[in-house]
Amino acid sequence: MDAADFCSVEKYQRATPAIGPSFGPIREAFNAFIGNMARVHTLAYMPPLIAGSTIAWERCDCLALAELHKSEDYPLISGFNDLRLRPEAPEFNQAVYDHKEQLRVIYMNDMSKRLLAGDPSPATLNQVALGVLMDTGDQRMIDGLQAVLQAVVVETWTSFEMLVEMVWDGACQLKPGFEAGIMMNKHRKDPVLGVDRKTGFRTLDGMRFTYELGFSKSPKIMGIMDDLRLLALQSVRNIFVHKRGFVDDEFIKRQSILANEACFAPFVSLLEKEPIKLTGSSVREHKNPAIDLAIDLVCEVDLWLTDNP
Repeated sequence: MDAADFCSVEKYQRATPAIGPSFGPIREAFNAFIGNMARVHTLAYMPPLIAGSTIAWERCDCLALAELHKSEDYPLISGFNDLRLRPEAPEFNQAVYDHKEQLRVIYMNDMSKRLLAGDPSPATLNQVALGVLMDTGDQRMIDGLQAVLQAVVVETWTSFEMLVEMVWDGACQLKPGFEAGIMMNKHRKDPVLGVDRKTGFRTLDGMRFTYELGFSKSPKIMGIMDDLRLLALQSVRNIFVHKRGFVDDEFIKRQSILANEACFAPFVSLLEKEPIKLTGSSVREHKNPAIDLAIDLVCEVDLWLTDNP
């Protein structure tokens, strides 16, 4: 994850007056999505914060050791004239702790300032640290970090799913008779695939079919719903929710379809029954496109409702 990722929801919140939909129910859907994704971003902060704090403390430990002339790897740092730092002093251990804590606060404050200024280096450090924590061999740490990353993916899909349904409901409220005509075709045989298609919002195909019945004359809306990055997000999410994180045959079938999608690149060579392991960067590649597509969908439906009173 990089610094820009953490600011994207706030950016959309600030832009709401400019790009926000003009119809009440659609705006409500938009605001609900932003609220949900703000929670996702808060969750996404946790692994970098854990990793960053770990590295910060380790660095401060090295600085304190250098100050005490106990480290050959770091140059001597002057500036502390604390008599308690003499090894024979009764308060020696407390003094070491105090100095480490001071250095930690200085470092963390500096990192926060650079992050707020848009400098990606702190987050880059955290991404490296995330990998370090994953490689510690501590299975509890590994499982915990994976659980957080998985939750970001699952919640991102749920937020998008909710938005699609709320936008549809909003369109039905604003356009009397819109839904009645759709429900007459809620089950239909696909002439190409030869399978029954059903309207609904619990699967991507159900969402696509529903929107196809209502917005088939809008290439932009249908282009959003047909975006393969949504299929990739749903596929990865389903593995965690329904398959305990292990690749199944359905996932294998989708590998060829999604082979050219950057967000799916880490998973394109996995074999059946292999576990899916996430990283900060792979989560980012699923989360950010979902936000962009959701905003595009809101704006395009808003425009369609304006043009089709």
